[in-house]
Amino acid sequence: MIEQELKDLASTIGDLKKAVRKNDPLLRAMMSSQGWIPFTLGAGLGIALFCLPAQILVAAYGDFSAIPGVYRASLWAFLALILVLSSAGKLAILSRKAARAEEEAGIGAILKVFFAGANFHIGVPYVLILATGSAFAVHVGHPWYIVPVIAIPTCFWSNFISGLVGSPIFTAAGWWCLLTGLASLFFIETAPFIWLFVIFGGLCLVFAGAMILVARQERNGGR
Repeated sequence: MIEQELKDLASTIGDLKKAVRKNDPLLRAMMSSQGWIPFTLGAGLGIALFCLPAQILVAAYGDFSAIPGVYRASLWAFLALILVLSSAGKLAILSRKAARAEEEAGIGAILKVFFAGANFHIGVPYVLILATGSAFAVHVGHPWYIVPVIAIPTCFWSNFISGLVGSPIFTAAGWWCLLTGLASLFFIETAPFIWLFVIFGGLCLVFAGAMILVARQERNGGR
């Protein structure tokens, strides 16, 4: 039984290595720093413009539910706008980079890189954890725990990408998600908008900062 399990494990590792070798050029092209720095800085600014006014209003009115309806509606509308623009921007950057690496590469090729073959066993559980954990947080009446539920597993996803492309950028982002996500478990409901900014706004800044440092190091010949 143990021998068979070891053979299955060796086979899975072999499949993962093959997937990495096959997808490496496309994945590396999509994850290269070009285009991502202004995107992450813009996303960080958008998160700040949502979180900080929200926290000021909570402090002024004592509770989010006490904020006048027009302000609350404006905040949620702005958050929805941020999510739509960031999703569209991310997809546009990935699609453009994929097309440069492979002429006919599109959304299907992008999804294949992250979710096909052995990567399926990392990508799909990651998505299921986010969806189930978020639904559970809402179900038990603590929706703000969605923030650490997203942040903590993102550490493992980011470090997985780091292993595939060999980039310290994703390692830095992964550790930021883990450490801030774990810390927020104890304080998220006391200052949710502050922690939302710390985790995801900070993530954008860490990501952009790491990309700038790596790009500068590459220009200096690795020194």
